[in-house]
Amino acid sequence: MEKGSNLVWYVSYGSNLLESRFLCYIQGGTPKGAKTSYTGCTNKSSPQASEKCLIRHQVYFAKHSETWCGGVAFIKSNPLPAYEKKTLGRKYLITKDQFIQVIRQENAKDADDPSINIDFDVAEKKCQYLIGQGNQCQWYGRMINLGVSKGTYMFTFTAKWDDNFAQYTLPSDNYLKTMMKGLKETYRIADSKIVDYLSSIPGVHCKKTRKDLETLIKEVQDARAL
Repeated sequence: MEKGSNLVWYVSYGSNLLESRFLCYIQGGTPKGAKTSYTGCTNKSSPQASEKCLIRHQVYFAKHSETWCGGVAFIKSNPLPAYEKKTLGRKYLITKDQFIQVIRQENAKDADDPSINIDFDVAEKKCQYLIGQGNQCQWYGRMINLGVSKGTYMFTFTAKWDDNFAQYTLPSDNYLKTMMKGLKETYRIADSKIVDYLSSIPGVHCKKTRKDLETLIKEVQDARAL
């Protein structure tokens, strides 16, 4: 294993909950159900570890992704009170260079685009760290420091806009199916719990019925059975 100082936990909460989808950012490829192909990182080594990770920030769906043809996941920058329900996340142990190249690709940049970079010495000392200047980051321009796990910092990223942002957007069925697969893979929970979770998220809440979500998760299970 590489030196801890060169490693970071990347914490995901959207489509990257599914490892095969996340690996498209690392190794290259087109995620199933998406329209964009990625070149991957310079270092295409798989994550050195992967674990579930609860996030004390509210997840929601917003914007319209051409890759997914619908809304995509973000989290609010301010943490929730301790008693609030937490967001279900997954953390991957990768190198800092891989983390930077993942953020570049998340912002529709080439993996080696130098316009987006990160000073980890600064980021590790802050609760939040703004990435790049101006419009260099398309959507994901705010890093959130989630603390330390097993001696290594945990970071996730979300939008720079204010937490009062309220233009929630319904994600596509393909995006929701990818999250369903990722939640099942990470947490091994019952389908009904996954439906409960997704139906409560702004962007899906009141826009998609429980029956709609149950149909989607059945399609996921039926596809696995083939």
